[in-house]
Amino acid sequence: MNFCSDNRAQSIQVGAVLLFGFLIIALTLYQAQGVPEENRQVEFEHSQQVGDEMVDLYTAVFETVVDGEPQPATITLGTEYNNRLFFIYPPPASGTLQTTADKPVRLHNVTAVTDTNQSFDNYWDNTTRSYEAQAITYSPNYRVLRGTADYRIEYGMLAAEYDESNTTELRLAENHQPIIDGDEIELVVIDGDLQSVDTDAESVIPERVTESTEIEVTNDSNTGLITLELPTGLGEEQWNTTDPDDILHSEQEVENVSVNDGNATIRLNSSTNYTLTIHKVDVGSGPTEPEPTYLQNVSYSGTDLKFKIRDRFHDPVDEGVDVWVFNASGDVDEKSTAELENPASNRSVRLTGVDSPCGIALDDNIGTTEAYERINATGAC
Repeated sequence: MNFCSDNRAQSIQVGAVLLFGFLIIALTLYQAQGVPEENRQVEFEHSQQVGDEMVDLYTAVFETVVDGEPQPATITLGTEYNNRLFFIYPPPASGTLQTTADKPVRLHNVTAVTDTNQSFDNYWDNTTRSYEAQAITYSPNYRVLRGTADYRIEYGMLAAEYDESNTTELRLAENHQPIIDGDEIELVVIDGDLQSVDTDAESVIPERVTESTEIEVTNDSNTGLITLELPTGLGEEQWNTTDPDDILHSEQEVENVSVNDGNATIRLNSSTNYTLTIHKVDVGSGPTEPEPTYLQNVSYSGTDLKFKIRDRFHDPVDEGVDVWVFNASGDVDEKSTAELENPASNRSVRLTGVDSPCGIALDDNIGTTEAYERINATGAC
């Protein structure tokens, strides 16, 4: 009997091994090239989404300043990748939304325009005034995509910052209220602790806590131009007055602007009276509450001294506040709680019956109390 060898089973095994090898190669190539490309596309789509959401947050801050009503906005901090069978995908990418550290905004050479009554020159008396301000920033933590923007909101402006190309793009609302607009100075200072590193959505509710009180100011001719010193994360190219896309474009009242050591210094025309408004917008947790800061004289009849108590944002303080009546020697005669007298927030203290009354102060240590914290009612102090 003659037997012939049969290799058919062996050929099937070899073919199966080859097919399996091709499958492994295909899977490996897709893991090495296809999966990163998928991830890049997911990150790109998220970068477009979060860019639009930062515009929404910027608009919410702007509308809160204008209308006084809180305007919520939601930021999708991170993104999740596809999860396909047989392939390995990274964990979700996070993003960081936070407020920066407090830095001082300073206003130099500012004097209130004095009228016959209720002027603000007791506080705006050419003394440098400071306000703590923060910016809101967002940075994505992508695993593949490079060259995307970090975002920064400061003084009611939104900037997209591209580190790889070292460029910054301002995104200003069409009806944006600039810091300097003719004879108007309008500052938006942000306060609060916002710290979130996550992949989920974060809701932010800006709240304007000031009343947008306007005061008329001018420069003090003895010391120089009204000067705004603003801590900033932006460069001089964003603060110039010549580029139509930049912050101070065509502002004729701006004498000059410079940026050094993270501060933008803006000097204003000396022949103009300006309307100054400082808005405080709170985000996150733990913002500071404006405190009673200075006294504003309303009237003195010889017996009753009427006045307002204001905070550093010029808003009247509505709750009862203790004041001290002092005499010509600078000694405290008595303490009086200055309650509201009418809706205009006038307070009244009767000086009759007090030994040689001169005025009132917010501090019982009259000798060291700042001048803006006291009113010399009789002129005899």
